[in-house]
Amino acid sequence: MPATSTSHPIYEKPFISATAREVLRVLLYFDVFEYPLTATEIFERSTVKSIKTLHQELDMLTQMALIYRYSGYYTTQNNPSLISHRLKGNECAQKHMKKAKLISAIIGHVPFVRSVMLSGSISKMYMDEKSDIDYFVITAPNRLWIARFFFVLFHKIILMNRTKLFCYNYIIAADHLAISQKNIYTATEIVTLIPTLGAADYHNFLNTNGWVKDYFPNFPVANTEKLKQDFVKAGDKIGRETLARLAERGVLERIERGLYRRKTAEITEYESLITASLIVPKGIICLLSALRFHDLTTQNPFEIWMAIAPHTHRPKPQSIALRIVHFSGDSLTEGIEEHAIAGEKVRVYGAAKTVADCFKFRRKIGLETALEALREGREKKLFTMDELRHYAKICRVVNVIRPYLEAM
Repeated sequence: MPATSTSHPIYEKPFISATAREVLRVLLYFDVFEYPLTATEIFERSTVKSIKTLHQELDMLTQMALIYRYSGYYTTQNNPSLISHRLKGNECAQKHMKKAKLISAIIGHVPFVRSVMLSGSISKMYMDEKSDIDYFVITAPNRLWIARFFFVLFHKIILMNRTKLFCYNYIIAADHLAISQKNIYTATEIVTLIPTLGAADYHNFLNTNGWVKDYFPNFPVANTEKLKQDFVKAGDKIGRETLARLAERGVLERIERGLYRRKTAEITEYESLITASLIVPKGIICLLSALRFHDLTTQNPFEIWMAIAPHTHRPKPQSIALRIVHFSGDSLTEGIEEHAIAGEKVRVYGAAKTVADCFKFRRKIGLETALEALREGREKKLFTMDELRHYAKICRVVNVIRPYLEAM
């Protein structure tokens, strides 16, 4: 009887492209830390050549159930709770950021310090309550050990040995910027550094260690236009006693109760606007002060005009003169611009909204001032007529402005 053979199905592994394997490599590395990534973050941490190709591979891997997508985040683990875990860590890191930047500004006064960067968990924007704030410091040539000695004094005397606020995990000199350990871990630490002081040395450091581009060709270089934080409030989790000691030592100067500024901070023409915005964080620069900001008036008001909601506490600062005006509804919330000045957020009404406000409060500031602002705004093309009509409707001054527009 002839022998019979039984055929068995042959299991074929699904074909995975080199790009898909690169995506998996990135996700597996970060899944060790239970940290799911967005598509943009995967692209920045990979060698994939285009974001379009990346999205195609992500869709394919998701369909194959090799990775999972939850609320725009990708992971190799079928565990949606990782998303809330990540977001909680992001929120914790964000809360520590301003405190970290203040300490960085203080470190900048240590002799021979050339550049300060945030590293470790805070540079990855993920922390928990047990995390320290880590710093990467570059010193002047041949001054590393002297700077380190001052760090020890700073840690013991100013911070009272509180490691959570200051942990210098890497210190190098400006004449020895090359990192000898060339691997994925050190490359990750380098590309994620957040510079807070010393842009030139930060960029020199990146250029010296150009090998990190082999691991992260798509990772963006940090923006170094605004590095220093000039102001700090006592509520920024820096104790009043610590700030007072720094003021006594000449590192900070007191502006208002609970508000300090670096002694070496550059004084700008917007100093009063910054101070007012810190004293009244929910206020918006308006009317004459906003006109001056947008260069729509020749007046230079000695008071800072600020809009606040009705029934809001009216502060009485000693360092500046405030003129408080109550706005409500859309008149309060519409047309706000946010400007970063000396590292601080200043909220100002836009040019079109400000002109409409001036007509609404023409009895306070004068009709001639409102007309001057209207003429200047049109000539400088700071707004369109549609924008002006939009805000005039919000401020209920359409009929007031119309005859002046028709006469122009």
